[in-house]
Amino acid sequence: GIARPSALCGSGAIELPQAAHEAERCLNCGCYAASPSLLSPALLALDAAFLTNERTLWAAELLERAQPQNGLRRGERLEAIEIPMLEGAIMHFDRAAGAADGSAACLASIFGVLDGRILRSKLVLGGSAPIPLRLSEAEACLAFSDINAENAERSAELTVKTAVPASESREKIEQIKALVRRAVLRLS
Repeated sequence: GIARPSALCGSGAIELPQAAHEAERCLNCGCYAASPSLLSPALLALDAAFLTNERTLWAAELLERAQPQNGLRRGERLEAIEIPMLEGAIMHFDRAAGAADGSAACLASIFGVLDGRILRSKLVLGGSAPIPLRLSEAEACLAFSDINAENAERSAELTVKTAVPASESREKIEQIKALVRRAVLRLS
């Protein structure tokens, strides 16, 4: 998979001693696991609300954790998921061609478009890290930009500029860039 060392830093998801223990365990395992969930990026992009028997958790509270199951309290259970209606939004979910085993990258994208310009976007990458990754730099790059190949390429490059791929998954960089380009260019 692709790891971004800063993905969990400062998120409050786990304390440093726990992170060190998990890193040691992970490095000794050698699996380089990426989240296999295809739903997580879409639910995060859509700002889904998870209703439990005790409270409401937003997708960001639950899915941007290294271990989402730790977001629930003892005895707490999921009862429903609410997905808000997004008037006028263009939404897509794409999965990279290739691996059928869940290891391919995927992208949930939501755009607000007016007169050939992207007003706002939300891009969430899956299958590339232990948690879904919000592509904030690419979103900022696309804000108030024209829909064209140049902006699609610029946002695709921003998406992977800090990626550190495992040697056996370098092709995932190209998958991710292709997903971002496709998401932008299909708007034209």
